[in-house]
Amino acid sequence: VAGAITLGLLLWWLWREGRSSTPLLTAMLALLAAPELWYSALYFNSTILGMPLLAGALLLVRGGNGLARGAVAGLLAGAAILMRLDFILICPLLAMTAWPKGKGLHQPIAVAAGVVAALLIGFASGLLDLAQIMQVQAASSAEIRDRAGQYGWDFAAKLFVASISLSPVGWLFLIAGTPLVLLHALRRRDGRAILWAIATLPALYPILSILSPKYVLPLIPFLLLLFVRAQEQAMVCLAKRLHGFTRAVLAVAALAPIVLSVSLDRQAPFLLPRLAPVKPVGTHDGPRGYGGYLWQMMATDAVEPSLGQQGSAPPLAEQLLSG
Repeated sequence: VAGAITLGLLLWWLWREGRSSTPLLTAMLALLAAPELWYSALYFNSTILGMPLLAGALLLVRGGNGLARGAVAGLLAGAAILMRLDFILICPLLAMTAWPKGKGLHQPIAVAAGVVAALLIGFASGLLDLAQIMQVQAASSAEIRDRAGQYGWDFAAKLFVASISLSPVGWLFLIAGTPLVLLHALRRRDGRAILWAIATLPALYPILSILSPKYVLPLIPFLLLLFVRAQEQAMVCLAKRLHGFTRAVLAVAALAPIVLSVSLDRQAPFLLPRLAPVKPVGTHDGPRGYGGYLWQMMATDAVEPSLGQQGSAPPLAEQLLSG
């Protein structure tokens, strides 16, 4: 449920952010660039529970400019932090999103106040337990340290995990589109691009010890906005007669990995096209690959819960749905 709400809210937000003649298509192509958004709805994890709150906060701060909107968005972001502490790393990006060009700082300040208020409520009510946070952090650090010592779990393995955080078209948007967006900002003499880059740095921290693409989920919505802007700038650079063809190529490139996969190989031709990944990338949350997302998601959804908390999740969901 949380995953479906997240996808719906993000699609709405990106569609509303669009400045091209096809904002819905642009938003859908961006959303297809982050497969972990779809994966994370299929297994027990705390990150996906906070994602609808973050998506709601983004809708609020981009829907207008006011203290009330900023405060409520901050409360939602604070609630997401109570779900998973990692969300605190994207607060600078949320503040930048809440600061429209040419407007004052009252809305970002309201966002910060809302986040602080939510955390204080969490401390006062016992929802945020510092001792438990330290215990979880110590356990996570120990797990990362143990994994780092295992054979095959080296820096290269982490790079592979990071590489599957986006689909092939997502990497195209990031690598080819980011320079276009930055060049556009320089032409407009928009110094806020530097602030955006600085605000992104804390959100990149989980990549240093990444065991699963799930770690970058809080950053994904902001990347999706970048992908929307990248598509728009690409259309500005291309002749108008090429717009339809370019959109069709991007649509095929975004849709093909749903059912087709490419695995990397050390021997020529170095790529192994198949339906499902021949050489999947191992992660903390199961195997992933470059494409074949439908088949992998079906396999992920079919896995039986293994932990005590996971085993109790399906009955709890049935109770909630049945009232």
